[in-house]
Amino acid sequence: MYKSGDYDQCMSVIDALPEIDDELSYIYAHAAFYQGKNLMDSGSLQSAKNMLLKALMHCDKTIYSTKEIRITSRLYLAVCENVQSPLLELDTEEYLSGFANSYDCEFFKYITPDLSFHYKNEIFKKHVEAKTLMKR
Repeated sequence: MYKSGDYDQCMSVIDALPEIDDELSYIYAHAAFYQGKNLMDSGSLQSAKNMLLKALMHCDKTIYSTKEIRITSRLYLAVCENVQSPLLELDTEEYLSGFANSYDCEFFKYITPDLSFHYKNEIFKKHVEAKTLMKR
């Protein structure tokens, strides 16, 4: 279910188990993160926030490295908290000390907004181009 991207079903199966070990918490953290990201992308910010908080909760229950999820969840949570000015919600130094330049840097650059960054995401690219034109 996780591999096929059916994150809700994956989490439902794990939730139904009598006990969740650290391997299942690791899978759950990833599933909740990706589901939260999907919800945010579709504009369901409160649902995304709840899912990202679940991801962080499960990060604390596994011994496996969840650094990427922890750092990136904070970035997405900042957007969910304040879609107009997410940087007001984000501890930028904490984020940058993690690995902003190695993981999901494009999204971070987008919310900063870095008008000089070469975006691959077409939506980001078009939005930044529009901002650049308006600035001129």
